[in-house]
Amino acid sequence: MHYSELARYVAEHPDDFEQRWRLAKHLYMACAYREALGHLRELQRGRPDHLNVSRYLAATYYRLGMYDEAEGELRDALARRPDEIPVQRQLARVLERAGRREEAAMVWQRILEQDPDIPGGRDTLERLLSPESELDEARAGGPDSGGAISLKPGIVCPGCGAYNDDTNEACWQCGGSLQQDDGATPLPEASARSAAPAMAPPWLRTVISVLATVCLLALSVHLTLASYAMGRDEVMVFSRMPTVQEFVHHELLIPRLFTGLALLLGWPPALWIAARTLGPGRMTGGNALVIGVLLAAGSYVLFWAPLHLMPFALLLPGVGSLFVIIMASTLTFAQAVRVWIIQGVIVTVLAAGAFAAFQGVYPFSEFPAAFKYSSEDDAERAEARASVDRLPVRIPVTFESSGSTWLDALCSTTGFEIDADQSAGPVLVELHHGDKTVYRETVSAFPYRFTYPVDARAAYTLEISGAEATPTRIRVRSALRPRLSR
Repeated sequence: MHYSELARYVAEHPDDFEQRWRLAKHLYMACAYREALGHLRELQRGRPDHLNVSRYLAATYYRLGMYDEAEGELRDALARRPDEIPVQRQLARVLERAGRREEAAMVWQRILEQDPDIPGGRDTLERLLSPESELDEARAGGPDSGGAISLKPGIVCPGCGAYNDDTNEACWQCGGSLQQDDGATPLPEASARSAAPAMAPPWLRTVISVLATVCLLALSVHLTLASYAMGRDEVMVFSRMPTVQEFVHHELLIPRLFTGLALLLGWPPALWIAARTLGPGRMTGGNALVIGVLLAAGSYVLFWAPLHLMPFALLLPGVGSLFVIIMASTLTFAQAVRVWIIQGVIVTVLAAGAFAAFQGVYPFSEFPAAFKYSSEDDAERAEARASVDRLPVRIPVTFESSGSTWLDALCSTTGFEIDADQSAGPVLVELHHGDKTVYRETVSAFPYRFTYPVDARAAYTLEISGAEATPTRIRVRSALRPRLSR
């Protein structure tokens, strides 16, 4: 069966284990490790106890430099078959290549306990235990020594799919020619594609896209680090008047970062998948990568817009992505619109899912209330003050809900400041939530500050006890408008 026919057969019969297994081995031998990896993972899901599938999967991880994954796969196989020497040798090789020579030596010690006469075993153990620096690859036996599945440069027969040495002129299995396609045959519809109008030469569009991507990625890093450097809640609350936007930036750092990474990884494949609906060759993987990363970086920058501008910030990538796709690709306008719609659906679901994984659905269902509250003037609601001439005192404290439980939770960090005459002696500060004391501290140095995450819909009582004739000043700072009652 021709390789392409085998691939097409597997696509049409995804449950045929034997043919998928055959295809995976062909791909591995053809050095198409990424493609082989997908098939091997699928095979393992269907037959998790298949030893050779585990070995090939580990070898594929090894070829891709994914040593931790290769080690995990081999250790799982050894958990099922602990006496399999080939698997142990493969594990030792992986550990050695990962720079863990002592662990590799321990594996070889176990191998020699099982088979003291294994060829080259003692020499390998001595080399691993040697205090000298790591030997070069030739002396170490090459990347396939130690039991890794052998793979040397070769040719896959285009007629039957058999693996051949690169010195062969004819396939050992079917006798067919091993001549490779020189790529001279034009792709289907190549002339139609080249005739599509372009607003700028392809090289210029690529240069512009790459430069814009680098600038946006740099700005993304700057915004992320600036938000991270905002500091602890106490610093944010007491160094300046707390605003809704500052709390949103501070509390949504991780969800934003995760969503940005999801877009960075998911947008290029979404573009490529959308372009594939037009037929093969419409957009190269490199082109999809450049456009996808550009759009992902731009969207991440817009995520840092103020909450009350977020609707416009979210619309801009949607509209702008159509312009970028038209400018940075060779698609016609109709083709670009089709790709834009398909990738837009994929990316929207991806971004919404990534954000919801951290914040749930409330940011979406309660957005109108959060939008309205964040549009108001923060300066009018950030602080409440009170002064008393004598202690003890009990002051009821309430807060204004934003109308969104999600925004209330983001802005819950509230700062309390108590200032009194230090000569009056220590003061006991307590914060009560109903019958429960949620904060208690004896204070002798003033001004004294602490923060507490309040529930906007709950009532609190701030109780201060000390020497009777102690003038005391109280300040409460919160993005949820605080009120002090006497």
